[in-house]
Formats: sequence, structure tokens, C-alpha cells
Amino acid sequence: MFCHQCGEKVSDQARFCPQCGVPLREGEQETDHHLDSVVSAADEESNSLSKSEQAAKYSKVRRLLPIAIPVASLIIVASSIAGFYGYEQKVNAQVVALQKRRRSLL
Repeated sequence: MFCHQCGEKVSDQARFCPQCGVPLREGEQETDHHLDSVVSAADEESNSLSKSEQAAKYSKVRRLLPIAIPVASLIIVASSIAGFYGYEQKVNAQVVALQKRRRSLL
């Protein structure tokens, strides 16, 4: 048997063409159209669910945003202060070491 769409040779038991995927029997086309409509309806339902889920996520983010921005700012300021303090300690240690070396040379 041959596919009526692409001309590929297919087995007699095949329901669909392995090359192009076209249904090989008349009853298969009707079933395929029915399945397409069922799948498209399920897709539309999942899209509407995902939109409501997206709206829920968006509202959750909007509620957390007034808290997240000050917390992030506080973390940035605290890390800047800690970094400056560490740098200051390092420079002070170097100054003390230079002063000791200077005193020992005099």
C-alpha cells in the first residue's frame, strides 16, 4: 500500500504514514479531527488556568515587593559597610606595620 499524500510505501496494517503522518484510512481522519478538537479545547483550558496562575503569582510578587526592596537595600548597605570596615582594618594594619618599621630604623 502507498500513502495517498506523499507516495511513501507503507504496510497494510499502518494507520498513519510514517513519512508525513497523514491518516491512511477514512475513519482515522474523522478520529484525528475529533482528537484535534479535544486537544485544542484542553489547550485553551490549560491556557486559561495558566493565566489565572500567572495572575496569582503577579499579585503575590506585588505584595512582596514593598518588603523585598527595603530588605535588599539594607543588605547592600550592610555589605558595603562591612567591606569598608574590612578594608579600613587592612589599611590600619599596614600603617601600624610601617610605623613600627620606621621606629625601628630610627
